[in-house]
Amino acid sequence: MRAAVFYGVEDVRVCEVKKPKANRGEVVVEVKTAAICGTDVHYYRGDAIPGKLPIILGHEFSGVVVEVGESVKNVSKGDRVVGPPSISCGECYYCRKGREQLCLNRIGLGVHIDGCLAKYVKIPRADRALCKLPDDISFDVGCLIGDVMLTGFHAAEKVNVGDVVAVFGTGPIGFSSMLFAKVRGASKVICIGRRDAALNFAREKLKVDAVVNVKRENVVEKIMDLTNGLGVDVAIDAAGAQFTLKSAINCLKRGGRLVVPALFVESPSIDMIKVTMNELEIYGVLCPASVDEIQKVMEIIKSKNLNIGSFITHRLSLEEAPKGFEILDKRIGNPVKVIIKP
Repeated sequence: MRAAVFYGVEDVRVCEVKKPKANRGEVVVEVKTAAICGTDVHYYRGDAIPGKLPIILGHEFSGVVVEVGESVKNVSKGDRVVGPPSISCGECYYCRKGREQLCLNRIGLGVHIDGCLAKYVKIPRADRALCKLPDDISFDVGCLIGDVMLTGFHAAEKVNVGDVVAVFGTGPIGFSSMLFAKVRGASKVICIGRRDAALNFAREKLKVDAVVNVKRENVVEKIMDLTNGLGVDVAIDAAGAQFTLKSAINCLKRGGRLVVPALFVESPSIDMIKVTMNELEIYGVLCPASVDEIQKVMEIIKSKNLNIGSFITHRLSLEEAPKGFEILDKRIGNPVKVIIKP
């Protein structure tokens, strides 16, 4: 089969590899749509390295089950499916507590095992890893649910009805956090970024209440103006930089909540005096690696008629996958989500 294989920094090659076979507890999925995640771009840049090299990257996918291994019960051949980026064991301390994303034995697609930027992908622990995709949700939309939408939803779970929310970062996770903050009943959502095209997307497609361009405005002063000097109830850092973290803390009202779904390339410093004196709460966010959570988010997307397809700005063939990495790395053509059609 054809696959996009990562060999090292800025080295993604589309080549022939062996098609996977399903063993006990596994299934093989024919990938209908995959997406390049920001984590994949971190690998491409050399900010981090996956667990093995070479490796087929990718963990955002939708497709059809074409082969089912022995003992698999929850999915069958022909099922339309999506899955989370990491697969939990179901047996460790954290899995038993219902926090599968903290699983001690989790397996990351495109990190520990070959991922989904390929014609076919093998999914271990299939009964824990795959959720059926309804016929009325397209494969293109489906591939955004298991990671991007799930992470934004989890970040927005810290938002209460009536809260004022500031979201730092205009990538897919930031945008999905804005979307679900609105769903959760935020009274005002403020988008903070540095690219006009992305800020316009947030304003026009996501209907945020205000945008702040950090290149032209003082972020904290602007947010204080927008909140009558109090600050925001929730600040979500979906950018992952020292500047955004500091700004997020400085724009919180007393007793506010800082939510961090971003992955930092370098460890930032935090003003713990301000955290303590203002009784701020800090939450890290990982994508919930749970079929139940995927199902919950799919139902919200359908019931609220959320247009998450608007996140897709580029559609490429598998042969064009290296171009997709370049588009995201250099932000060519104002990308939000680049999807791959094997």
